[in-house]
Amino acid sequence: MNQLYESGEMLYTLDGKKLLLAGTIVGGGSAVNWSTSIKTPSTVLTEWAINQRSQRGRDLVESREEGNRKILGLLDVDIVPVPLIHTHGVNGTMNWSHSGGDTVMAPHG
Repeated sequence: MNQLYESGEMLYTLDGKKLLLAGTIVGGGSAVNWSTSIKTPSTVLTEWAINQRSQRGRDLVESREEGNRKILGLLDVDIVPVPLIHTHGVNGTMNWSHSGGDTVMAPHG
C-alpha cells in the first residue's frame, strides 16, 4: 500500500475534509485514477445484493447507487455513454467496463 500512493500514504487537505489520492505506480497512477473513476459494474452490484440474501442487502446497494449519483452531481461528473479515445492499456480497462453493459464516468472538461 505504501508504494501505491505518493508519499507512501493517502494525503488529506489541511482542514482534513478531503482525501487526495495521488498514484505513483507504472502508468501515471492509473490504478488509483481508474479505481476512483469507473462506476461499479451492475453485475457486481447485483451479486452484492444477492449475496446479502436480504432486503437489507438490496437496500444497501440501492442506497449506494443513490449516494453515488449525489456525489457525481457535487463533483460535476457526467456518465459518458460512448467510449473515449485512449491508450492501449486504458482501452483494455474501458473494454472490460463496457463488456458488462456499464458506463464510465468522466469529469467535465
